[in-house]
Amino acid sequence: MLTISDLGSIGEFLGVFGVMTSVFYLAIQLKKAKQASEREAAFEMLRSYETTTLTNMMYKVFSQPNNLSKKETRAYYDGEMGCLFSYMGTWESLGILVFKRQVDIELVAQFFSHPILQSWNKLHRYVDEMRVDQGRETPWEWFQWLAEQLKKHESSCDVIPAHIEFRDWQHKDAKKWGQSKVPE
Repeated sequence: MLTISDLGSIGEFLGVFGVMTSVFYLAIQLKKAKQASEREAAFEMLRSYETTTLTNMMYKVFSQPNNLSKKETRAYYDGEMGCLFSYMGTWESLGILVFKRQVDIELVAQFFSHPILQSWNKLHRYVDEMRVDQGRETPWEWFQWLAEQLKKHESSCDVIPAHIEFRDWQHKDAKKWGQSKVPE
């Protein structure tokens, strides 16, 4: 026969079990929310490639001669300085998001490492001269910071292009499709 004390112990056990189950469930939900957030960030980065402003400016920046002065940069982007500022603002904003840990630097590296590093290489003299003219170090500070972080990131690990590192990748359903390997 159960006593009041036994019922109290059972109730205490069930309470602790309920709390532990809730904590476990919460941990699973937090992990799923983080994965959903990372997935959404990846889709946002993918969508940014779909804008003509970004892609046109990326092409123009990549084609730009090296080491242009501020004056030469303005001449090169004649009539497109607003588009250039929008382009640089994309990298500036992304730098802030990485710093605030809203977007993972690994994800940024996979999507934009080359464009950011190439862009900073092409535009850093323009930015340096702009800072001198304005007497401030803050113009495009997060763009520079992000480029420096990506450079550090790449120097701390072996950067292997995806087409080489994952050449033997298979879709999880490759066997269902009657293939042991995905055709080349």
